[in-house]
Parts: sequence; structure tokens; C-alpha cells
Amino acid sequence: MTLRFTGTISVPRLIRSVERLVQRHDALRASFDELGSLMQISSALRIAVPVTDLSNIADQAEREKRLQNLISQETALPFTLPAGRCSAVKSCCWRLTPLQLSSPDTILFATAGRWMF
Repeated sequence: MTLRFTGTISVPRLIRSVERLVQRHDALRASFDELGSLMQISSALRIAVPVTDLSNIADQAEREKRLQNLISQETALPFTLPAGRCSAVKSCCWRLTPLQLSSPDTILFATAGRWMF
């Protein structure tokens, strides 16, 4: 899922909002054992997601091309089933990728494993 925000947005506040959402829904804090047969729910999850800044690419067509490449790479990146508690979005069943396109434009790309739906 890709969300495009136009206007000033605080990515740290957006991430805090997602953390609050995750606190309310056990499935978003789920991790699995190595065999994928036992689901464990973490009591808390802190989201540490670096923002990819594409605003330094002056040419809009080149920036959009780089955006599409990043989305394709993120979509192709496999999920691993972590053993034990989920401690970062990269080791869970879903992940977020904020992309800063220009001063007023931000993309939030969310990827989830097919078993989440």
C-alpha cells in the first residue's frame, strides 16, 4: 500500500501514530517461531524506520523513476520469520518505508506478508 502526502508532514509523528495503532492490534505485533507454526505477540513494539530522502534529486522524472525502483525493491524483499520477540519492523510480518520526495511531498510505503491478510 502506498500513501502519498502533500503538504507539511512530521514523519516522527506519523511513526508515533502507527506505533499507537500497533499497540491496539495484537496481529501487528506478531512474530513466529522458525517453523512458522507458533505465533508470539510482543507486548510492545518500537518502530525504527529511517526515512529515504529523494528530495536532493532535482529532476522530477528521475526522482519518480528512483521512487518506483525503491518500491519494486521493497516489494521483492522477503520477510523472515523471526524466532522470539519482534523488536523491529524489519523482522516482523510488515514494514514501513517513508520516502521524502520533495519539501511538501512524502510517500509512506507499507508492505505486509500475505499471511497478514
